[in-house]
Amino acid sequence: MIDKKTIARIIKKHGPVIDLRTHPEVLIDIVRGINFQDDGGLPGGVPEPPPPPGPTSYQDRVTNEDIMRTLLQLSRQVKALQAAAKVTKVTKATKVAKVAKVAKVAVRKKR
Repeated sequence: MIDKKTIARIIKKHGPVIDLRTHPEVLIDIVRGINFQDDGGLPGGVPEPPPPPGPTSYQDRVTNEDIMRTLLQLSRQVKALQAAAKVTKVTKATKVAKVAKVAKVAVRKKR
């Protein structure tokens, strides 16, 4: 589809015959003139930046502080379990020693 208005404008500006050997810049001028006509579309460029995130967008994320807080709680629980295990070992050892002592006393009495 040839646009008759565009052709008439080019002929009016440059004449009906264009000699590209003597004036090659005419072709560039014609192409630029056609490309710069307003087609009613949106201008080019970068789109607008998106709006900033809302205050609730980061609530589902796990932060380093959350990880460190959980590690500290686990560390405290492990220490408490270790202390309880030591107390249990000492208590059992004490009971075994008492039983052995009672057994020695019982053996001595029988002799």
